[in-house]
Amino acid sequence: PEGGDGSDGWEREQQTPINPLWYGADPDAANNSAALIQALTRGSQVKFEDLFPVTESILLEGFDGLSITGDDYLTCGIINKAASSKPTLILRDIQYFFIERIAIAGATGFPNDAILIDTVGGQTTAFGDIKDMFLQPNGIGIELQKCNTIRLKGIKYWPSGGPLVGDAPIAGTRKHAIFVDEGVTNNYANEITLDGCNLIGIEPAISGSALIKAGEVGTGTLSNWKIDDCELEGFHTALDMKNVINLNVKSTYLENADVKLEGCRHAVINGYNPENVTFTGCLNSKLADLVMGTVTSSFTIDATSTRCGADNVNFQNAPTDSGTDSEFINWAIAGATQDDIIGATGIRERSRSTPMGEWITPAFDAGVYTAATGLWTVASGDQKTYSYTLVGKTMTVNFSVRTSTITATPVSLRITIPGSFTSNQELRFPIIYSEDNGTSTGIGTGRLQATSNLIIINKDLAGTAFATTTDLTLVEGSVTFEIQ
Repeated sequence: PEGGDGSDGWEREQQTPINPLWYGADPDAANNSAALIQALTRGSQVKFEDLFPVTESILLEGFDGLSITGDDYLTCGIINKAASSKPTLILRDIQYFFIERIAIAGATGFPNDAILIDTVGGQTTAFGDIKDMFLQPNGIGIELQKCNTIRLKGIKYWPSGGPLVGDAPIAGTRKHAIFVDEGVTNNYANEITLDGCNLIGIEPAISGSALIKAGEVGTGTLSNWKIDDCELEGFHTALDMKNVINLNVKSTYLENADVKLEGCRHAVINGYNPENVTFTGCLNSKLADLVMGTVTSSFTIDATSTRCGADNVNFQNAPTDSGTDSEFINWAIAGATQDDIIGATGIRERSRSTPMGEWITPAFDAGVYTAATGLWTVASGDQKTYSYTLVGKTMTVNFSVRTSTITATPVSLRITIPGSFTSNQELRFPIIYSEDNGTSTGIGTGRLQATSNLIIINKDLAGTAFATTTDLTLVEGSVTFEIQ
């Protein structure tokens, strides 16, 4: 959010920033945990001018209004040298916090996360603004647990062992840059924004790794996530999101990286060159305005997804679509001409459930068949074909009836147009009929009338009546016409 003074963050009381050195912090000391906690809880503004090693987590809990800044994220911040399972910085039950231009790094031998933002028992941790930070932990960059309204801007998550500590990273420790653990019961993380973040360096060999991974089970919620103008780089999974409502990824670099969405609703993925994208159990979600990555890239919509698809996407390979009511608009496949429209499982239009051009065979209904006088009796076994297909407002109907029965010598037979459609035009067309079950046949005429829902069958233009028969009348034909 914008502050009252028009700057980033929230409006805060102006005072001289506290320097951790005033409380005994020493860049050359082995542990500065106690001194940093004392400095960070004494005033609303604290400014780092050095790098301070710690051997315990810095826990900040249960108060409002905190500002931590640094001169330069390459020279100011915290180096974690704690035993495992000790995040460097814990923000708990805090509201209105601002952290800017500091680094959090991890030395070799100390596999810890950089920042944990959570709510344990007090007020919901919310309204946080973290920007221009350099995260080099041997662990997760930022874990979100039970929090709301957090903005991450200009965050850099790079492999540990860079310019801050000079050590090699610990293999297998860096699974996620941003993480919401679905294993936390009723977890939630809502109104989360990532803007201009550069997240790289996941080892692809780690099972389940992803630069941004968020999942929710139980009664928690993950909603209103925005990822804008970020770089999620490398041969790994960039996004692994589960049960997120309203996910908007925009102008984000996904080069050679996979995107996995499961159970997400109202998600839009817009970025550059993703490798493999999968939608599993998603609703109203799509790819938009992007080009897929390498010649091996893929897009898969599974059978449990509904109303998903793509809009203005250039694919390297045809999508695999098993979803319901999928929608593909303005898309192309490499090697196809620009004007080609290609549907992996058909193209739907006009809110119809069946893809256009595919055939529909209604359930048998004897009431479809009538006569001008008397009865035209058609049993289910007599109906060999009664099907139709639609493309736009063009309908084609095929019909074939054999061994049917006629009474009272009618001058015409009638077949109801399927699908509750009506003709929009007058039309005559040829049909085949027989009154001895095909031993001898004649060419008759079929007729459509504007605004009518009937196909009318005559033996000839003169209106000669059909003979009374028992299980001997055959009528076959096909007609294409405009519907209303």
